[in-house]
Amino acid sequence: MEVYQGVLAEVQRLQTIYPTYSVKTTGHSLGAALALLTQMSLIKDGFDVTMTNFGQPRCGDKKFAEFVTSKTHDSFRVVHYQDQVPHLPFNSYPLNFYHACTEEYEDQDHSVRTCSTSECEDEACSDQWDVT
Repeated sequence: MEVYQGVLAEVQRLQTIYPTYSVKTTGHSLGAALALLTQMSLIKDGFDVTMTNFGQPRCGDKKFAEFVTSKTHDSFRVVHYQDQVPHLPFNSYPLNFYHACTEEYEDQDHSVRTCSTSECEDEACSDQWDVT
């Protein structure tokens, strides 16, 4: 929140210069978590924002993940084979952190597939690995 007003002002300025351009947030690891939170703040302020993140940790509880999924479209978390960061913080009691949809999972052979758009913690994708 420390820098958000500056980000918002810059997005508003750029929209006046490039009115047909779209807004997309992106980041890696901690930057991915910040990109998600920035996306949600920009949506709250009336912007249509999409996101592509890489190695994003979980950012909130299940209700937050469901809220994010309901408010976003064309937004993806890219997860590389056996990356441990997307499993943090753990989704066990008392924290119960969860991911919002949708995961793009890169397997060991570098093939990428879209995971479930309704089960955001898809056991056929990165959630198949137990890192606890």
